[in-house]
Amino acid sequence: MLIFWKILCILLLSLGATSIGFAISNIDFFLFFIGFLLLICFILALKQAREDAGFFPDN
Repeated sequence: MLIFWKILCILLLSLGATSIGFAISNIDFFLFFIGFLLLICFILALKQAREDAGFFPDN
């Protein structure tokens, strides 16, 4: 399951960064919003992966 979270984190981070990059170059706020949401999903997936691995569990 940890490999799944690692792959998901890499995909979300790359998609979010690419979307924000395109949004800045084209001045497109919708793409910027989508990229921002993808980066938030990356942070949540990273938190879940750390919990699954046993690091910093929420008490």
